[in-house]
Amino acid sequence: MVRLHTQRLLWDNVTDKNGVFTDMALAQRQKIVFIVSGLFLTLLVTGILCTAMVFATNPQKLGPAGVTFWFIGVFLFAGSVLSLLGFAWKMRKVKNREKPMWSINEALRTGFLLSFAGVVLLALASLKSLSWRDVILFVLTIIIVEFYFRTRRAKG
Repeated sequence: MVRLHTQRLLWDNVTDKNGVFTDMALAQRQKIVFIVSGLFLTLLVTGILCTAMVFATNPQKLGPAGVTFWFIGVFLFAGSVLSLLGFAWKMRKVKNREKPMWSINEALRTGFLLSFAGVVLLALASLKSLSWRDVILFVLTIIIVEFYFRTRRAKG
């Protein structure tokens, strides 16, 4: 459903005033379709691998390297999901449809930043070294990083 909605939004308005396809708009939309397709592929592959690792083994059998790869897979899976949802959400607004490359960049940054935050907190919890103070400090750090990127883009 998200794919069809996003695909419809991406291919609207790829013509200029005379009804001729513009090369720049078409190239930009092809790049966005490539990025979204890559996110879907990453979502499927990491989702299948992480689910298989959960049901087939346990952390003691996986060892440290296997657990690290599982966390990397969860990071990629969650980042892909959040990025796709963020992009679909941003493309609902008419003003964002005029600049879809900005929307996909913003969605990728926010999605993978939130995914990173979740995986780091999950890893700290699995090591039994997570406290409320750490959570608050880490969340504040993530908010500051996101605020920095938003203000930097607004100035530039």
